[in-house]
Amino acid sequence: MSELPEETGDERVDAIVAGLGRLGELPVSQHVAVFDQAFSGLEATLAAVDEQAPPTGAQRAPGQAAGGRVPHQQGPHQQGPHQQASHDRSVGER
Repeated sequence: MSELPEETGDERVDAIVAGLGRLGELPVSQHVAVFDQAFSGLEATLAAVDEQAPPTGAQRAPGQAAGGRVPHQQGPHQQGPHQQASHDRSVGER
């Protein structure tokens, strides 16, 4: 098994990651339960972070969503509907 990071900077996450260290001591049949527990703990931690986010309208860095997240942006391989329609028209004009 690969080594786990020493710390993440968040005590709650560090405790969850440390719990994954016991996988080596358990039979494989019990691994799913450990992963489920870790996943639930990480979800709860993320939910708590969202609850601590500054209120709507608070000062944020440009492009930063509520809760400190940067919103997903479409990459060049992902076209929205308006981009696809424009592409279809230009292909038809050739």
